[in-house]
Amino acid sequence: MLFIFISLLSLYIFRKLGWFVSKNGLYGSHIVTVSVVCFLWGLAISYLFHILIQWQDPNVIVKTIFGYGVGAYVSVPNYGLVDDSTVPEYKLSRHQLISLLPWIVFALSSLAFAFF
Repeated sequence: MLFIFISLLSLYIFRKLGWFVSKNGLYGSHIVTVSVVCFLWGLAISYLFHILIQWQDPNVIVKTIFGYGVGAYVSVPNYGLVDDSTVPEYKLSRHQLISLLPWIVFALSSLAFAFF
């Protein structure tokens, strides 16, 4: 039960933090800075959920839904911040980078943490 509570609390906290980082830094920064921050965001989310899973050791269904599912959701810092159709064409590649890179890093590092 504690695992589910912490997962839901982290969902709220990391969603707000992700939107803050996106609005105040990612959309206006240099592309290299954006890439590094997105990489670190995905890695940090993956590691934090790995620690939570190791600490609480939930069953496979709870681990999948409230561990990896919530982690994948919050690993995209700009998820739900803006409607994709409202992003100007010249900012679309940056928007897609912010949406995809942290999620890919989260997925790959979660696999690595799970098996190593």
